Amino acid sequence: MDHILARAREVAIEAVARAREAASERARSMMTVSAKGRQGDVVTDIDRTSECMMIAAIKSAFPEHGIVSEETGELGGSQEWVWHIDPLDGTNNVVLGLPIFGSCITLCHTNEPVVAAIYAGHEDAIYSAVKGQGAFRDGVPIGLKNGGPPERVTVSWIQGYGVQSDDPIRRRTLDALERRFKRTLGLWAPSVDWALLAKARIGAVVSYENEREDLLGGVLIAVEAGAVVTDFSGKAVTDVYNNSQLVIALPEVSADIAAALSEPS
Repeated sequence: MDHILARAREVAIEAVARAREAASERARSMMTVSAKGRQGDVVTDIDRTSECMMIAAIKSAFPEHGIVSEETGELGGSQEWVWHIDPLDGTNNVVLGLPIFGSCITLCHTNEPVVAAIYAGHEDAIYSAVKGQGAFRDGVPIGLKNGGPPERVTVSWIQGYGVQSDDPIRRRTLDALERRFKRTLGLWAPSVDWALLAKARIGAVVSYENEREDLLGGVLIAVEAGAVVTDFSGKAVTDVYNNSQLVIALPEVSADIAAALSEPS
């Protein structure tokens, strides 16, 4: 197992490095944009190019592994070892010309995230982790620091594409966070949110019905850096893969979020 995880970390870092190359400043200036789905989402040639490059990196090293990518979907292979890919996280930001984007890749073993890498475009850095072996930024170990009192803490909100603006859980949760904390970010690029949490620039990422491709790896990196994971009631979560309501937070911020979400609206 150890040799698989070590090689998988190398492949994950290589894959997001290829995505970084595909999303270079020159590529962004020349990209083509197409509509995707019925909710105003878009896809670009950068998404597709990044996806092809990341898939090629995986298949070269682990041809038998399964792959699930945001753009293409399931590509077959093993159900025991499955890679989840978001080749360009924050596509709408890129289209708007905002440098808030990245890419995410996670290897799961029997639905448990065990290896992850994230490229954070706003700082041109790669974060990575292997379960039980710590988290790294550009190869240097990282660990979370104290987040401070709620009035000084910023939290990030991420949600799935299918969540509507009038969803009652969404509205109630966001209202509670905005009442209790300094600021609630909605960047629409979880790769950046995870980087901010890993550096303790924010106190938590609150996730509701989020897609696995840009969720699982971020949770693994955050946990390996020292974060704790709970559901919206404050109960500890171990099965991230199958939980749609998650709070991934600095330990001292976790209790404050649980308290905020338990207050009557």
